[in-house]
Amino acid sequence: MIDFTKIDVGVAYRDARNRIIETVATLTREHWEQQVPHCPAWTVRETLAHLAGVADDGINGNMEGVASEPWTAVQVAKRAGIAGPDIVAEWQFSGPFVDARASELGLTLAQLVFDTVTHEHDLRFALDMPGARDSDAMLVALAFIARVLPTSAAAVGIGLQVLIPNPAGGGPLHALPSIASGKSLRPLTLRSTLFDLVRMSASRRSEEQIREMDWSDDPTPVLSLLPFSLPEYTLPE
Repeated sequence: MIDFTKIDVGVAYRDARNRIIETVATLTREHWEQQVPHCPAWTVRETLAHLAGVADDGINGNMEGVASEPWTAVQVAKRAGIAGPDIVAEWQFSGPFVDARASELGLTLAQLVFDTVTHEHDLRFALDMPGARDSDAMLVALAFIARVLPTSAAAVGIGLQVLIPNPAGGGPLHALPSIASGKSLRPLTLRSTLFDLVRMSASRRSEEQIREMDWSDDPTPVLSLLPFSLPEYTLPE
Protein backbone atom coordinates (compact mmCIF):
# COMPACT_ATOMS: atom_id res chain seq x y z
CA MET A 1 0.00 0.00 0.00
CA ILE A 2 0.98 3.62 -0.53
CA ASP A 3 2.02 5.62 2.55
CA PHE A 4 -0.29 8.63 2.23
CA THR A 5 0.95 10.14 5.51
CA LYS A 6 4.05 11.44 3.74
CA ILE A 7 1.99 13.73 1.51
CA ASP A 8 1.29 17.33 2.62
CA VAL A 9 -2.34 17.79 1.59
CA GLY A 10 -2.08 21.58 1.70
CA VAL A 11 0.90 21.57 -0.64
CA ALA A 12 -0.89 19.15 -2.98
CA TYR A 13 -3.92 21.49 -3.09
CA ARG A 14 -1.70 24.54 -3.62
CA ASP A 15 0.19 22.89 -6.45
CA ALA A 16 -3.03 21.79 -8.16
CA ARG A 17 -4.40 25.34 -7.88
CA ASN A 18 -1.21 26.79 -9.34
CA ARG A 19 -1.26 24.31 -12.23
CA ILE A 20 -4.87 25.21 -13.01
CA ILE A 21 -4.10 28.93 -12.89
CA GLU A 22 -1.14 28.38 -15.19
CA THR A 23 -3.34 26.37 -17.57
CA VAL A 24 -5.86 29.20 -17.94
CA ALA A 25 -3.34 32.07 -17.77
CA THR A 26 -3.37 32.94 -21.47
CA LEU A 27 -6.97 32.12 -22.38
CA THR A 28 -8.92 34.37 -24.70
CA ARG A 29 -12.44 35.47 -23.81
CA GLU A 30 -13.74 32.85 -26.23
CA HIS A 31 -11.86 30.09 -24.41
CA TRP A 32 -13.19 31.20 -21.03
CA GLU A 33 -16.74 30.65 -22.30
CA GLN A 34 -15.93 27.28 -23.87
CA GLN A 35 -17.94 24.31 -22.60
CA VAL A 36 -16.12 21.72 -20.46
CA PRO A 37 -17.07 18.31 -21.93
CA HIS A 38 -16.76 16.42 -18.63
CA CYS A 39 -18.95 19.08 -16.95
CA PRO A 40 -21.27 19.99 -19.82
CA ALA A 41 -23.35 22.33 -17.67
CA TRP A 42 -20.29 24.53 -17.07
CA THR A 43 -17.93 26.62 -19.13
CA VAL A 44 -14.23 26.99 -18.30
CA ARG A 45 -15.04 30.21 -16.45
CA GLU A 46 -17.84 28.57 -14.46
CA THR A 47 -15.58 25.67 -13.51
CA LEU A 48 -13.11 28.20 -12.08
CA ALA A 49 -16.05 29.90 -10.33
CA HIS A 50 -16.81 26.62 -8.59
CA LEU A 51 -13.18 26.11 -7.54
CA ALA A 52 -12.85 29.65 -6.21
CA GLY A 53 -16.25 29.29 -4.56
CA VAL A 54 -15.21 26.14 -2.71
CA ALA A 55 -12.22 27.98 -1.24
CA ASP A 56 -14.35 31.00 -0.31
CA ASP A 57 -17.05 28.85 1.30
CA GLY A 58 -14.42 26.85 3.16
CA ILE A 59 -12.74 29.81 4.81
CA ASN A 60 -16.12 31.41 5.63
CA GLY A 61 -17.65 28.24 7.08
CA ASN A 62 -20.41 28.01 4.47
CA MET A 63 -20.51 24.22 4.41
CA GLU A 64 -24.24 23.47 4.57
CA GLY A 65 -24.99 21.11 1.68
CA VAL A 66 -21.28 20.71 0.97
CA ALA A 67 -20.54 19.02 -2.38
CA SER A 68 -24.22 18.98 -3.37
CA GLU A 69 -25.47 20.42 -6.66
CA PRO A 70 -27.32 23.32 -4.95
CA TRP A 71 -24.13 24.23 -3.04
CA THR A 72 -22.00 24.33 -6.17
CA ALA A 73 -24.73 26.06 -8.19
CA VAL A 74 -24.69 29.00 -5.77
CA GLN A 75 -20.91 29.29 -6.17
CA VAL A 76 -21.26 29.56 -9.94
CA ALA A 77 -24.30 31.87 -9.84
CA LYS A 78 -22.56 34.20 -7.36
CA ARG A 79 -19.79 34.78 -9.93
CA ALA A 80 -21.99 35.10 -13.01
CA GLY A 81 -20.73 37.95 -15.16
CA ILE A 82 -17.35 38.10 -13.43
CA ALA A 83 -14.45 37.75 -15.86
CA GLY A 84 -12.28 34.66 -15.68
CA PRO A 85 -9.08 36.50 -14.65
CA ASP A 86 -10.96 38.17 -11.78
CA ILE A 87 -12.18 34.77 -10.56
CA VAL A 88 -8.57 33.56 -10.70
CA ALA A 89 -7.50 36.57 -8.63
CA GLU A 90 -10.12 35.71 -6.01
CA TRP A 91 -8.86 32.12 -5.80
CA GLN A 92 -5.26 33.33 -5.56
CA PHE A 93 -6.30 35.38 -2.53
CA SER A 94 -8.40 32.75 -0.73
CA GLY A 95 -6.41 29.68 -1.70
CA PRO A 96 -3.47 30.12 0.70
CA PHE A 97 -5.86 30.13 3.67
CA VAL A 98 -7.16 26.75 2.49
CA ASP A 99 -3.59 25.51 1.96
CA ALA A 100 -2.78 26.13 5.62
CA ARG A 101 -5.96 24.45 6.82
CA ALA A 102 -5.41 21.44 4.57
CA SER A 103 -1.85 21.03 5.79
CA GLU A 104 -3.20 21.07 9.34
CA LEU A 105 -6.08 18.65 8.80
CA GLY A 106 -4.33 16.36 6.32
CA LEU A 107 -6.36 13.61 4.70
CA THR A 108 -9.52 14.84 6.42
CA LEU A 109 -9.66 17.22 3.44
CA ALA A 110 -8.79 14.60 0.83
CA GLN A 111 -12.19 15.07 -0.83
CA LEU A 112 -11.34 18.73 -1.47
CA VAL A 113 -8.21 17.71 -3.36
CA PHE A 114 -10.10 14.93 -5.16
CA ASP A 115 -12.59 17.52 -6.45
CA THR A 116 -9.86 20.02 -7.36
CA VAL A 117 -7.68 17.59 -9.27
CA THR A 118 -10.77 16.19 -11.01
CA HIS A 119 -11.55 19.65 -12.36
CA GLU A 120 -7.90 20.23 -13.19
CA HIS A 121 -8.08 17.38 -15.67
CA ASP A 122 -11.56 18.38 -16.84
CA LEU A 123 -10.04 21.72 -17.82
CA ARG A 124 -6.92 20.17 -19.31
CA PHE A 125 -9.09 17.99 -21.55
CA ALA A 126 -11.33 20.89 -22.57
CA LEU A 127 -8.31 23.03 -23.46
CA ASP A 128 -6.21 20.20 -24.94
CA MET A 129 -3.44 20.75 -22.38
CA PRO A 130 -2.78 17.33 -20.80
CA GLY A 131 -0.24 16.85 -18.04
CA ALA A 132 0.40 16.30 -14.30
CA ARG A 133 -1.19 12.86 -14.27
CA ASP A 134 1.01 11.56 -11.44
CA SER A 135 0.94 14.58 -9.12
CA ASP A 136 0.71 14.42 -5.34
CA ALA A 137 -2.85 15.72 -5.72
CA MET A 138 -3.67 12.55 -7.64
CA LEU A 139 -2.29 10.51 -4.73
CA VAL A 140 -4.43 12.47 -2.27
CA ALA A 141 -7.40 11.76 -4.55
CA LEU A 142 -6.46 8.09 -4.37
CA ALA A 143 -6.48 8.30 -0.57
CA PHE A 144 -10.05 9.61 -0.72
CA ILE A 145 -11.06 6.83 -3.12
CA ALA A 146 -9.44 4.24 -0.85
CA ARG A 147 -11.54 5.56 2.03
CA VAL A 148 -14.90 5.26 0.32
CA LEU A 149 -14.90 2.91 -2.69
CA PRO A 150 -13.95 -0.45 -1.07
CA THR A 151 -16.56 0.05 1.68
CA SER A 152 -19.24 0.93 -0.87
CA ALA A 153 -18.29 -2.09 -2.97
CA ALA A 154 -18.45 -4.39 0.06
CA ALA A 155 -21.96 -3.12 0.76
CA VAL A 156 -23.08 -4.55 -2.59
CA GLY A 157 -21.21 -7.82 -2.09
CA ILE A 158 -17.97 -6.99 -3.94
CA GLY A 159 -14.48 -7.42 -2.54
CA LEU A 160 -12.81 -4.79 -4.70
CA GLN A 161 -9.06 -4.73 -5.22
CA VAL A 162 -7.23 -2.25 -7.45
CA LEU A 163 -3.64 -2.67 -8.61
CA ILE A 164 -1.68 0.26 -10.05
CA PRO A 165 1.90 0.40 -11.35
CA ASN A 166 4.53 1.02 -8.70
CA PRO A 167 6.32 4.29 -9.61
CA ALA A 168 9.48 2.85 -8.05
CA GLY A 169 9.35 -0.13 -10.38
CA GLY A 170 8.74 -3.78 -9.62
CA GLY A 171 5.30 -5.29 -9.17
CA PRO A 172 2.02 -3.37 -8.93
CA LEU A 173 0.85 -1.63 -5.76
CA HIS A 174 -2.38 -2.44 -3.95
CA ALA A 175 -4.15 0.88 -4.33
CA LEU A 176 -7.20 0.05 -2.20
CA PRO A 177 -7.31 -1.72 1.16
CA SER A 178 -9.02 -5.05 1.69
CA ILE A 179 -12.35 -4.90 3.49
CA ALA A 180 -13.07 -7.41 6.24
CA SER A 181 -16.67 -8.56 6.11
CA GLY A 182 -18.80 -11.13 7.83
CA LYS A 183 -20.38 -12.06 4.53
CA SER A 184 -18.81 -13.66 1.51
CA LEU A 185 -17.68 -11.05 -1.00
CA ARG A 186 -17.25 -11.71 -4.71
CA PRO A 187 -13.64 -10.81 -5.52
CA LEU A 188 -13.16 -8.25 -8.26
CA THR A 189 -9.78 -6.89 -9.32
CA LEU A 190 -9.02 -3.89 -11.51
CA ARG A 191 -5.57 -3.23 -12.96
CA SER A 192 -5.35 0.44 -13.79
CA THR A 193 -3.12 3.48 -13.96
CA LEU A 194 -3.54 6.02 -11.18
CA PHE A 195 -4.92 8.53 -13.68
CA ASP A 196 -7.59 6.20 -15.06
CA LEU A 197 -8.61 5.06 -11.58
CA VAL A 198 -9.14 8.63 -10.38
CA ARG A 199 -10.98 9.63 -13.55
CA MET A 200 -13.23 6.57 -13.37
CA SER A 201 -13.93 7.19 -9.68
CA ALA A 202 -15.02 10.74 -10.49
CA SER A 203 -17.45 9.45 -13.17
CA ARG A 204 -15.27 10.82 -15.97
CA ARG A 205 -15.40 7.59 -17.96
CA SER A 206 -18.33 6.32 -20.02
CA GLU A 207 -19.80 2.91 -19.27
CA GLU A 208 -18.11 1.58 -22.39
CA GLN A 209 -14.73 2.90 -21.26
CA ILE A 210 -15.14 1.42 -17.78
CA ARG A 211 -16.10 -1.99 -19.13
CA GLU A 212 -13.03 -1.94 -21.38
CA MET A 213 -10.70 -1.50 -18.40
CA ASP A 214 -8.69 -4.48 -17.14
CA TRP A 215 -11.21 -6.17 -14.82
CA SER A 216 -11.02 -9.73 -13.54
CA ASP A 217 -14.80 -10.08 -13.83
CA ASP A 218 -17.98 -8.19 -14.71
CA PRO A 219 -17.70 -4.63 -13.24
CA THR A 220 -21.44 -3.91 -13.44
CA PRO A 221 -21.91 -3.58 -9.63
CA VAL A 222 -19.19 -0.91 -9.50
CA LEU A 223 -21.00 1.32 -12.01
CA SER A 224 -23.74 2.10 -9.50
CA LEU A 225 -21.17 3.23 -6.90
CA LEU A 226 -19.76 6.13 -8.93
CA PRO A 227 -20.81 9.58 -7.69
CA PHE A 228 -22.25 11.18 -10.84
CA SER A 229 -23.97 10.23 -14.07
CA LEU A 230 -21.50 8.76 -16.54
CA PRO A 231 -20.76 10.54 -19.84
CA GLU A 232 -23.10 9.40 -22.58
CA TYR A 233 -20.22 9.14 -25.05
CA THR A 234 -16.52 8.35 -24.86
CA LEU A 235 -14.16 11.22 -24.05
CA PRO A 236 -10.67 9.84 -24.80
CA GLU A 237 -7.99 11.42 -22.65
